[in-house]
Amino acid sequence: MGRARVSLALVGLLVLLAPAAASATAQAADQILHRGATLALFSTPLEAHPRLRKQRQTSTACHRGYVASWELKDGALWLRSVVDCDADEPLPIAKVVKGERRLPLRATWFTGSLLIPQGKELDAIRDQEEQEYDDYPIASERQLRIAVVRGVVIGERTVDARPRKLAATPPLSAEELARALEQPRKLLAACKGAPQRIRAKVEVWRHGAPRSVSILDKLPRFVRDCVEAALWVGGAFPARGKPYTAVLSVPPTPTP
Repeated sequence: MGRARVSLALVGLLVLLAPAAASATAQAADQILHRGATLALFSTPLEAHPRLRKQRQTSTACHRGYVASWELKDGALWLRSVVDCDADEPLPIAKVVKGERRLPLRATWFTGSLLIPQGKELDAIRDQEEQEYDDYPIASERQLRIAVVRGVVIGERTVDARPRKLAATPPLSAEELARALEQPRKLLAACKGAPQRIRAKVEVWRHGAPRSVSILDKLPRFVRDCVEAALWVGGAFPARGKPYTAVLSVPPTPTP
């Protein structure tokens, strides 16, 4: 798409209960340095590297076999270090990624989204229907969501994830969907090579933040990951009394 602008149209909308996430053993989270603070990262960008070497894993709490440390610097995502989960010692990058020799390493292989929990933990009061993660069962008051394309940050948004009571309301209108997708429309300009029409299914939490995004068309991996990140990070849907699923059509339109 290059510098193309994107218009969004609603072709269909389904409203139904979103399934609860499956429970799993809590995983050791990666760490990320962001604005001077070291934070937990509930994403694993290194797993997307095409030359990643498989590490020994003996702990059910560390299926990856390592914990990586990252940094957001100068608008880009950087890998700073990798630690062996069992030995609790640094791993040479050559033993983690074939062909790499030095750190820090810019994450040019990664297109997707980062999730950073913020605020107080909500384990004691979380709604299991909304606040459970497959790998990281610790819910937080807020979530910092960051969209990354080939290692470059293209956008971020903080989501208020605190449970709250909401009245049930009618299905979303086309106008509400258009407003909800204003930010993704801007982020999608970074998804070069996207086709003229993309169909997507978005599961939405009751507070309006996307819980998951699925692209319904067969797309190259980079385009799929880029579109998913744009919708998951930028999508700000209306809050509803129950989780719901929106089926959307996303047609890019060239700039006049």
